[in-house]
Amino acid sequence: VPHTAAVPHTSSSGGDSEGKSKSADKNSSTKRLKHNVIEAVNELIQDIVTCHEQIAEQAVEHIHQNEVILTLGSSRTVVEFLCAAKEKKRSFRVFVAEGAPRYQGHTLAKELVTRGLQTTVITDSAVFAMISRVNMVIVGAHAVMANGGVIAPVGLNMVALAAQRHAVPFVV
Repeated sequence: VPHTAAVPHTSSSGGDSEGKSKSADKNSSTKRLKHNVIEAVNELIQDIVTCHEQIAEQAVEHIHQNEVILTLGSSRTVVEFLCAAKEKKRSFRVFVAEGAPRYQGHTLAKELVTRGLQTTVITDSAVFAMISRVNMVIVGAHAVMANGGVIAPVGLNMVALAAQRHAVPFVV
């Protein structure tokens, strides 16, 4: 006896059109959802790509003529922020804490000097001694948490505490 697969019987009375309609609705809904997700992801990507420029646009409001800025670590956002202020004809000086043990401050200082900013590297231990001469601390962070906490370079807590002690504005 040959083995045959059972084929379901379909009625031509229109009962199947309801199933096709539901399937078409699901397919349309899925396509709409997929389109919306792709659109949202592309918008997020665009925001990430342009975030440095958007932040840098705020530099002129924060950095004033002849200010002394302290920074720590190596951050593309901080570089763009400081360079945007320089492009707007702001004259200021930058102290960069060296950022041991990786010494990322040296990398940042070289970048700032090549872009024409007046920059001085200081040791991490000199931050507290120099903070009284500083008008503002500007630092980058790896991430900012929903509760306001930051994931940032080693030594940032020390700089934040020194700034707090001397009532120096602190910009992340």
